Amino acid sequence: MTLGTSPRIWFVLSLIVLSSVFATLALAQDNPAPMAEAPEETGPAGTWVAKIPGPQGDIELKMILEQDGDVWSGRLVGPRRTVDIERLVVVDNQVSGQVTNTEANFTTKIDGTVDGNKMTATLKAGNFPPQNAVFIRQVSSVVGADGTKKYTVGSGPAGVWLGKVRAADGEESDVVLRLDKQGTDWSVTLEDPFSDVVRGEDVKVTDTMIGFTYRPDGAPFPSHFTGTYVAAEDRVSGSFSQRGTSRFVKFRRDPATVTLGFDAEGKEILPPRVRHSHRLGLTGRISYWTSLHVVKDEVYNINDLTTSELGFDGALKYYMLDGFSIFARMFRGGQGIDNDQDKLAQFEGVSVTGDSYLTLDGFEVGVMGYLGNIISEESNFNPYLTAAIGQVSWELNADGRGSDVLTYDDVPFSGDDLSVAIGLGTEYQLNDSLNVELELLWRYFMTEDTDVWSDNEQLWTNQHTWALSAGLTYAFF
Repeated sequence: MTLGTSPRIWFVLSLIVLSSVFATLALAQDNPAPMAEAPEETGPAGTWVAKIPGPQGDIELKMILEQDGDVWSGRLVGPRRTVDIERLVVVDNQVSGQVTNTEANFTTKIDGTVDGNKMTATLKAGNFPPQNAVFIRQVSSVVGADGTKKYTVGSGPAGVWLGKVRAADGEESDVVLRLDKQGTDWSVTLEDPFSDVVRGEDVKVTDTMIGFTYRPDGAPFPSHFTGTYVAAEDRVSGSFSQRGTSRFVKFRRDPATVTLGFDAEGKEILPPRVRHSHRLGLTGRISYWTSLHVVKDEVYNINDLTTSELGFDGALKYYMLDGFSIFARMFRGGQGIDNDQDKLAQFEGVSVTGDSYLTLDGFEVGVMGYLGNIISEESNFNPYLTAAIGQVSWELNADGRGSDVLTYDDVPFSGDDLSVAIGLGTEYQLNDSLNVELELLWRYFMTEDTDVWSDNEQLWTNQHTWALSAGLTYAFF
């Protein structure tokens, strides 16, 4: 008795046969087709891509439909080969055609319906049961409802590019380069502090090369730009030159003008919000180090007599990703000592008083993982988790920071030991370069030394605090 074969299995088999069409036909492999240049179109013309499950992972099928007057032509691109779509008929939003392997006497029929940026198609390979596939329109740019044009990353030189020009006095100024393509014609506008907004002339743009001439108002001579576009890095770089003098500029795509194309439902995919557009950041903060005690059976040691004090820290951050940074930080802090005479009485041999001070200075390296785009992409708050490890230089001073170090049995209360920290916080973005930072951090300093003080529980042990910090981060580079 047979239960039959799953329709998905038939579909996979049909795709294997369809793939054989691409592998056996002696056709030259096509160059990748350009993405549609008119994103506002909703008709069948353009490039469409479907991801179809196969025996060794998804198979990408690309359908390219082109219109020349009333004549339509199409191609189906597989992993290795491209074949023409025969008997192609396009009526309004309906598309039909077929792909034939004459050697194997095998035909795959295609019937699709276009709905905006999605095409739902039926593929019927030979005598196998028909199966559905969803093709998504591929574009290099998208025009929003407000008329703003956005560009896909890596799609070509078209876009809004931001750069900096260094003047003769060394001062840097922002430059905006706009490259756009309508049909086969390119247009260029340039905005910089030297020329305001000017339109480029004699524009020559290819997939990798960019060149144009421009003349600012009142300039006696024209200026020239010659540059390149690197798709792998999605960047433009080049030189502005005038009468033997040149200025080199690197451009990055304006994050506000980026789109990621369309999702499986044909809706536009917006890139995540960019919260750290710079690579480096300098942070300065003031902290309130709250004393933290773990007292058992009302037995106090010196560490349980500490009181809260102010501290400071400064850090250099490197944003490896928009949502992840590493940092190196110097901190300066400490703890006061409670002046409760009943608690101090048991430490007369140490001469610790209410004027004593526990200095805790050091450095640490750590990481920050930002959650703002996960929690609420629209909010200027950017919560994060953080952890750090470092070294603390500590000493118990007799009469405030910097005074004599207290001793016990002629052994000073001082050392250089390991410190760790873990906590959470949030940024609040004021502008592209400036963030307010609030953080709650648990700090643990391993000041205990059983080789020096045998009775650590009743004399001296490790120190830990809560540190509540507030400060500013200035981002640059």
